[in-house]
Amino acid sequence: SENEEILGEVFNVASGEDHSVLDVIDMVAGKTKKKYNFMPPRAGESSKSLANINKIKKMLGWKPSKSLKDYINSKK
Repeated sequence: SENEEILGEVFNVASGEDHSVLDVIDMVAGKTKKKYNFMPPRAGESSKSLANINKIKKMLGWKPSKSLKDYINSKK
């Protein structure tokens, strides 16, 4: 059946847009005048986050209906 093709597959469900940690903090907490203390990056630490959603688009025809910012704002 059609579902057997995707049985056991793992999919990234995301917006397909990259965001820095500060971008996400601003989306959740709102823009503030607070100053941040930045530490040197740790070995292997990522400065941005981006999930590849090509597989879910191709196999399921799925696409995001909201941006991350719109989703976070809808939950406030």
